[in-house]
Amino acid sequence: MFTANAVNVADGLDGLAGGSLLSAFTGLMVLSWVEGRTAFMPLNATVVGALIAYTYFNVKPARFQMGDVGSLGLGTLLAISAIAVGRTMLIPILGFIFYVEIFSVIAQVFYRRLLGRRLFKMAPLHHHFEIKGWSEEKIVMRFWLIQAFMVIVAIWMAVR
Repeated sequence: MFTANAVNVADGLDGLAGGSLLSAFTGLMVLSWVEGRTAFMPLNATVVGALIAYTYFNVKPARFQMGDVGSLGLGTLLAISAIAVGRTMLIPILGFIFYVEIFSVIAQVFYRRLLGRRLFKMAPLHHHFEIKGWSEEKIVMRFWLIQAFMVIVAIWMAVR
């Protein structure tokens, strides 16, 4: 449930959730093969294919949105797939950007309640960077790169 909500929080910029999920599910597809749980490869491959098509039309300017149903559903599927592949402990690494986004919201709330000030200009973190003057495309690309790197780290951790 936490992962599902984390994906939902990250679905605030065109292409951010779709591209990040694309990396995460590609990583799960590789992990399915590495772990010998090939029964889950077709599911993850189908999601990867769907996310490629979705992300193509969702980057700025987005022609359609994922919405709550899509983000919550795909976030749930991300967690379930990681559990099914036997790599539950890798969920925070496979979904790194999503966890950063939701923890930025949690940190903002606690910081504001305890100290009466904001930690970020706005939460979740992608809005903080928007207010700092970063373009939407720059934020999305940087987050995609970080997400892809963390998926590679997760795969490396699984095979070592």
